[in-house]
Amino acid sequence: MRTAVLCLLLVSALYEPLRNSLWRVLEVGGVGGVGGLCNLGNPGTCSSLAGRTQNYCFIPGIVAGFTSMAILVLILWTLPMFLGGVRMAATKTASEEMEPQDEGDEMTQVTLRCGTDGFTMLWNGLSALWFVVPLAYFLADPFFHQGILNIILGVAVAAAFPLSWHLSFVALPLSSPLMLGLKLSRPSLMAIHKFLGFRSAFWGALHVTGEIMWLARSGFENLSLSDAKGENLLYILGLAAAGIFLTHVLVALARRQSWLRPYFKETHRVIAVLLLITATAHWWPFAFFLLPAAAAYGASTAERVAWGAEGGQQRMGAALASAVMGGLLGLIVVWVFRQEYMQRPSAGALEEKTW
Repeated sequence: MRTAVLCLLLVSALYEPLRNSLWRVLEVGGVGGVGGLCNLGNPGTCSSLAGRTQNYCFIPGIVAGFTSMAILVLILWTLPMFLGGVRMAATKTASEEMEPQDEGDEMTQVTLRCGTDGFTMLWNGLSALWFVVPLAYFLADPFFHQGILNIILGVAVAAAFPLSWHLSFVALPLSSPLMLGLKLSRPSLMAIHKFLGFRSAFWGALHVTGEIMWLARSGFENLSLSDAKGENLLYILGLAAAGIFLTHVLVALARRQSWLRPYFKETHRVIAVLLLITATAHWWPFAFFLLPAAAAYGASTAERVAWGAEGGQQRMGAALASAVMGGLLGLIVVWVFRQEYMQRPSAGALEEKTW
């Protein structure tokens, strides 16, 4: 499982540099690869009116509605967790060795500090990479030189990259597969979860603040769905996600209050689910990048609901591998129906007539 986590971190580090370098080789799309992952191309070069709007042209996938980039990303992003689950399921471990390390273990103590240890240095380095690479080529674009608000927008959009990766990873530490596979105690993994959670809040605040300043320049006209502005739904969903995220952070900060403590876990889970669903509606590639975390959470739920204390490493590994495959199959079904609809002559990516 350690190898699986390291592979995910490596893929996240290489994603944007490789996507940018493959610009002329694959249909990788614009900001963050949204177009390449979600079949959205340039209307000016669209060969069909199907799926065309002022901003996008739907491009049919090559397999089950997926583009070549989407297939590559799905393989690289889900295979490590799937193989990690298979390895756990195939490994016979004595029951006493299956228990996570106790709180006095050296690894646990190092992780709990989360201040000067190697994990923090690694994560800060990754965060800097996720932010600086897109920021560099945004600020190289003449559009972002037109004024201070354009520069702020460039910083805000670049902040969305580390925010997205943080949200993709933040739920993983609390899952049972990682607790068993990494042999770490719950307090240790909880410390990592909090570490990632509050850094997610920082990048979210930077992203949202810059976007609001940019929208304010035009009197927030982008928040209206009138005048056939269907794409404005993206901004509205973004603000909705920001509001849910703020609520999530406030609930986390108030978790020790006596009035909230008995209900904190359930409230925290519900708000987290709402946040990730809204974030996916705002930024569509989350349908891909949340798959490992969703699979790990699904395996944890299977342990809690179906097995109780009788789970064990082999069952957990099998549940994790099955959950990854189930998530992929579910996404395939959605993508097939999505392509079938978007190829209709009347369809639009964000169809103007709808609004």
